[in-house]
Amino acid sequence: VRTRPPRKAAAETVRSARGCATIVQALSKTAFNREANPFFFLFPEKPSRTNSGPHIPKHQAEPALPSPNSSILHPGYLKTVAKSVLNRKVYHFTKDFILRRKPYPFSITLNVTTACNLHCSYCEIPTHEKQEPEMDYLVRLARSVGQRAIHFNLTGGEPLLRKDLGTLVDTIKDLPGPTYLTLFTNGKLLSQRKDVVRRVDETFISFDGSRDFHDKRRGAGAFDGAMDAMKTLADMGKTYSATCVLSRGSEKELDFVFEYATKNKFKVGFIPVRVYSRSPQVLDELEPSPDEMHRMIARIMKFPLASNSMPGLEQLAKWPVQPVLTRPCMGGTTFFALEADGRLYRCCERRPEQKVPEPVDPDRALEWIARMPREACTGCWNIEGMEMTMMFALEPRSIRKLIQNARVSHAMRRS
Repeated sequence: VRTRPPRKAAAETVRSARGCATIVQALSKTAFNREANPFFFLFPEKPSRTNSGPHIPKHQAEPALPSPNSSILHPGYLKTVAKSVLNRKVYHFTKDFILRRKPYPFSITLNVTTACNLHCSYCEIPTHEKQEPEMDYLVRLARSVGQRAIHFNLTGGEPLLRKDLGTLVDTIKDLPGPTYLTLFTNGKLLSQRKDVVRRVDETFISFDGSRDFHDKRRGAGAFDGAMDAMKTLADMGKTYSATCVLSRGSEKELDFVFEYATKNKFKVGFIPVRVYSRSPQVLDELEPSPDEMHRMIARIMKFPLASNSMPGLEQLAKWPVQPVLTRPCMGGTTFFALEADGRLYRCCERRPEQKVPEPVDPDRALEWIARMPREACTGCWNIEGMEMTMMFALEPRSIRKLIQNARVSHAMRRS
């Protein structure tokens, strides 16, 4: 039996130790700043070295948009996760997921309606029969899953079409322990629903490019709605990001997207059109050519406000060959998706073979999650799934991008 040479094993151990030391050193830079440091409860307060006045945190002198070398962490998502150390959620996460390797609903996406006020050219949802779970069902399910979940994501259709959406938002934000709530919207109704988005931690707005291109893909008035939504959120001091669908012709729109995002200092997540449609007719008409996709990905890799991590973009660069995950997919293990029909899926891909057959009992949702089929995908175009998988695998570049995204969001809240 061949064994690893002692010198090689020792060298790997040294490299691992150096990596851990680098992480600790990075955290220690913000260890004494309670506003910027999500791990402040692990460190004592740093006394002032002089009596000349109160200690001024270093980050207050930094510009609104941090440099890549800044060590400020976002007090939202990262702080929410870190604060769970003080809550029983981390106990169950450690016991169920880490030690017993059981599914744990760290993140769950709730499709609250299939109704939409737009008709995007690449989206299949408007072609489906309208489905909308009862609010009492969603509230009971949120309370059940909320015993474990940290991240809730509300999507549709257009979630803001639901007049009772504020009830669900309040329920999630009032759950015991830390929760981070995100909302995906086209933005057209956002200025009329300030009461709802006020308690949302981060809002994602559809933004495909210039007025002509955006309205061509999503419908007349869609661009003005997105711009109005961004202005409303900025005036409210809320964190927001954009989602940009990469379709045929998007290459010419990247300059506009980059310039507008840089000017207003928000992140942009880039998603291939194939995520939204599997129709051969739609894909033949709107899917970019391999050369166009490769050129777009090469430019996005150089865009500092792209929320996609470098490993995720490297997967997209394999287009049109479906990327193969180098690590086990976390769909159905740490993140799940509940569709409007009450069916629980491993992720937003909604593959028929990867769901619990019957609708979820809202009061026993954790039992349904434990029954999730264990057959994992080997690869897909679901960007959220790929990013979550690499994050839980502690892929260094994905973790680094997560922290960079958090710094941008924190700067937006302070500006």
